[in-house]
Amino acid sequence: MMTTSWGTVFFMLVVSCVYSTVFYRDQQTWFEGVFLSSMCPVNVSANTLYGIMFDAGSTGTRIHVYTFVQKIPGQLPILEGEIFDSVKPGLSAFVDQPKQGAETVQELLEVAKDSIPRSHWKKTPVVLKATAGLRLLPEQKAQALLSEVKEIFKKSPFLVPDDSVSIMDGSYEGEMGFEPCYAEVLRVVQGKLHQPEEVQRSSFYAFSYYYDRAVDTDMIVCDNLENFTSGSPFLCMDLSYITALLKDGFGFADSTVLKLTKKVNNIETGWALGATFHLLQSLGIPH
Repeated sequence: MMTTSWGTVFFMLVVSCVYSTVFYRDQQTWFEGVFLSSMCPVNVSANTLYGIMFDAGSTGTRIHVYTFVQKIPGQLPILEGEIFDSVKPGLSAFVDQPKQGAETVQELLEVAKDSIPRSHWKKTPVVLKATAGLRLLPEQKAQALLSEVKEIFKKSPFLVPDDSVSIMDGSYEGEMGFEPCYAEVLRVVQGKLHQPEEVQRSSFYAFSYYYDRAVDTDMIVCDNLENFTSGSPFLCMDLSYITALLKDGFGFADSTVLKLTKKVNNIETGWALGATFHLLQSLGIPH
């Protein structure tokens, strides 16, 4: 299992949270122009883009087929819709039958083929990122599964990047109490972040990472980790990080209102969407 330093862990969380929190004023938000209400492709043209992101988790494999529209050259495309489907169990359940595991991915690829016009198949990238389930397997067995999945991708009509199949990096797995964890976060964020004036007079939307941690808060007491049953072993660290980042980093007051949401116009704001935006940019799509 790959490990990283605390500094790397906190840096990754900073990036995650900075892009997961937005402020609004007068009931207007920046994502009103990015997340449209339509859930299905409409008016398919040369300016319509697609991205396929597989989330291979421990309990199942999920596919996100995103539709984007490039309205203004040189700017980020606008998310128009998402098609979602999933299968159970996850790839890790096929530890000794890698070909059978890859067949579950093939099943979901048919969803993508049905959702994306044939004219766009060759320029639509497909990527699979595996999480905790495969990280816990012996490396040789995990790689056998990933190799079979990559063969499935290569036989598909979609664009397959060099790093199309991978395991998302693990991070340092340790147990810390609230106070030392909070102090470590302060060392990373205090005095290093700009504190915008809007923080003092605005309410905020928070989603993705923030929403998930809020759901988990009644499942753990930070000083009693042995009774922890949540799917996130880092919850105490995450909550410490959120508190330090918002209060000591960005200068939020205790009275600042955070409005939590999981979806914007019925589209989930999770890592798969952000990863797909990054994928399109890294491949130069659109040109």
